[in-house]
Amino acid sequence: MKFVALLSSSIKNSFEPKFTANKTFDAAFANLRRLDVIQNAFMVFILPRAVGNHPSPEDFPAFYRNIDLWSITGDELLDHPYGMRILQMLIMALPQTHSSKFTEEQIRELRRSAESALDVVMPMIQSEVVRGELVVSLIARLDTLEGYLDFERRYGQYLVTPGQQEQFRAHVKNIPTRNETGQQAMDFRFPDMEGVERALSDFRGKVVYIDVWATWCGPCLGEVPYLIELEAEYRGRDVVFMGVSVDKSRDHGKWLEMVAEKGLHGIQLFAGDRAKEIQDPYGITGIPRFILVDKAGNLIAGDAPRPSSRAIRPMLDKALE
Repeated sequence: MKFVALLSSSIKNSFEPKFTANKTFDAAFANLRRLDVIQNAFMVFILPRAVGNHPSPEDFPAFYRNIDLWSITGDELLDHPYGMRILQMLIMALPQTHSSKFTEEQIRELRRSAESALDVVMPMIQSEVVRGELVVSLIARLDTLEGYLDFERRYGQYLVTPGQQEQFRAHVKNIPTRNETGQQAMDFRFPDMEGVERALSDFRGKVVYIDVWATWCGPCLGEVPYLIELEAEYRGRDVVFMGVSVDKSRDHGKWLEMVAEKGLHGIQLFAGDRAKEIQDPYGITGIPRFILVDKAGNLIAGDAPRPSSRAIRPMLDKALE
């Protein structure tokens, strides 16, 4: 409370600008000075204080209420050494300092978590690069692969520079995965040939043999005759043969044609441009890749034998016991 009062009484007299002959420097330094004041003003929100000693919205001087998020979220924010920290502090404080500018639902989202606050503040941020940097700044909060994939689905569109995309993708390497034998297999969900979303978990109670392939992959197509033979041999037993195409979305028609041409049966799913939702959890860097999951949904093999291998039948038989 004392900090807020002190800021209110001194802000208008403490920072008299002094100009040089270099207009570019004057402009850059003015921006730095303005952001420094904002940074120190919003430090009050992260300083520890006793219960009951939190400022209420009416306690804050007009300085806080008059900060327009648009005005500080251009590319120049990234010139400040603590630019993203300033933005994060400002977002944290919005429910107290700018509550009148948001709906009750938006205030709840702002208070719930940093991630949910993105939905509210993204339209207010001027620079698309700053939007991407804000997304990148939150990836350290993601500690599960499921959370990472969900976050990427929701906010990956804001990663507009190669550097942002690389930072985001690199983070997944440090997240523990469940791509280990005996652990619950990572779930995934893709549309089938009729456009109906089907998930791996939909087939709990059956053994699932998954073929990750693409129409352009010669070795994948080389396994097709063996796969058809294997499927016919195990027809009527508790095993599902599932194909997951990682073709690009633009090749959806080509995929449909090849499924019909090759006489592929079982469950045929199309990952398209969402292929990383199966590639990342299972560490798939090359295809064909076959995955075997037991009736309880546990992973038997993240890199199972191919249909052409003699090793696949004993493995299937054991899973079906």
